[in-house]
Amino acid sequence: MRKELKNLLSPDLKEYYTLHGILLTVIFQDQAAYRSVSAILKELSFLNQRKKKTALPWRSLTLTVKTGKQRIPASFKTVMRSCRSKTRAMRRGNELIFTDGNCVFTVSSPEKKGRLHPGKESTTYLRRFALKQVIISGLMGLLRGSGLYPLHACGVTRGRHKLLILGNSGSGKSTVTLSLILSGWNFLSDDLLLLQEKKQGTLALCAETYLTFNPDLFERAGYAVNGTGLFTPLAGKEKIIDLGCAYPRQSIGSFYPNNIVFLDITKNKKSRITPITGRLALFKLINQSVTIMLGDSFAQKNLDALNRLTKQSACFQLSLGRDLSRNPLEIKNLLSKFL
Repeated sequence: MRKELKNLLSPDLKEYYTLHGILLTVIFQDQAAYRSVSAILKELSFLNQRKKKTALPWRSLTLTVKTGKQRIPASFKTVMRSCRSKTRAMRRGNELIFTDGNCVFTVSSPEKKGRLHPGKESTTYLRRFALKQVIISGLMGLLRGSGLYPLHACGVTRGRHKLLILGNSGSGKSTVTLSLILSGWNFLSDDLLLLQEKKQGTLALCAETYLTFNPDLFERAGYAVNGTGLFTPLAGKEKIIDLGCAYPRQSIGSFYPNNIVFLDITKNKKSRITPITGRLALFKLINQSVTIMLGDSFAQKNLDALNRLTKQSACFQLSLGRDLSRNPLEIKNLLSKFL
């Protein structure tokens, strides 16, 4: 009873985060909400926490966090599902809901506000992972109202080459990205980045610097990955590396892409790279766009950003063969023939 009374009487706790010219104000309406969500927000590499509200002219977004079960009205219809995290996206007009059945993230795009009900306190790894995926999905939906569109892709650059790497989960994006970083390329992001339309073209912005990889692939080829920032997941041989911590001098915040490579894995002995048309590239980009299938008023703007991206970039299909599984760093020699 005392704990409940303390939660009700305590003033709202606020935290401030910035990313790419946007100020996100997070309002925790009770202590349980703070315990469940604050630590997860601090883990997200695309958010930079500030101790106090900045006076700079940032675009503002607000997220209110409150415990308690949130009932989803029957008028919301499911428009997208994530097989990996079991997160569903539901829509009613321009209002969106992201949920896994336990936690609920509601996005009101016109007002640039979000509401998060984290559900039961995340005491286990799996429940905490599910909550984190819902928070990421909800934030990506919220950012679209400010002209930032998420894309399931990696970004690397060297000299005049600004390269986006795309493919389905398990197609080798992270392996290729880490191989290029070990070969001296700079990195923008792994697995998730943001697109923003500018006068010069579509700009790619950093959103995620945590990379999952299999160290055995690199050890067999005689290469060592910087151990700084390594984390070992609970199961399997794969490890997670914080690229920003391990390779800080190779980190960049944004670039205008001029090359796009789509990956797939084959059983062929040799890897092969071939040019593809902009129309086919646009179709593949739509499949990797995180929120374009939500079908709301921002979908057309998202599509315009993708279409402009294909017009400013040379597009290729890279079929990964067994040669790269023996020596992942050979990817730089293969790309050098076309880039």
